[in-house]
Amino acid sequence: MPYLNLEQVAKRFDPLPVALTIADPGQTDLPLIYSNSAFSALTGYAQHEVLNRNCRFLQGDLDNTSARRTVRDALAAAKPAQATFDNLRKDGSSLTTLLYLEPLHDRAGNLVYVVGSQFELHPKVSAAEVDRHSNQFVDGIGDLLALNENLRAVTQRSLARSALATVKLWLET
Repeated sequence: MPYLNLEQVAKRFDPLPVALTIADPGQTDLPLIYSNSAFSALTGYAQHEVLNRNCRFLQGDLDNTSARRTVRDALAAAKPAQATFDNLRKDGSSLTTLLYLEPLHDRAGNLVYVVGSQFELHPKVSAAEVDRHSNQFVDGIGDLLALNENLRAVTQRSLARSALATVKLWLET
């Protein structure tokens, strides 16, 4: 599985005004391995309180049967999804969100991470705001994919330099 440098992810995603999380499908129950400060501001939970937990804890005892089915089916197919959830903030207040999920695959097509974004919905939310959030989310995914490609390129350059150094040493002896 490709290694995701969470320090680099944090540098790019923490300043964004979009609530973002990354979950690891390679672990039991798809726990969060990253959340940004916008997610903390939205939910009231600090990053250390959400890591290694499935994001469903935000739902408490609320009924989200249809939304859960949508997400479960999308994850099983490793496809993008969006669903509306009734959630609870840390202080117990209600929070209705539009959740976007985007699976990230390695070059072999294996699901390696799931990026999620939540956007608060309330009666005054306009279609333009939802579109803007969706575009910010897509841009964030693009940044993450670019970061992954940059890390892959750096790794390949390092391996090439190591191989070159080994060959030079071999030729000198």
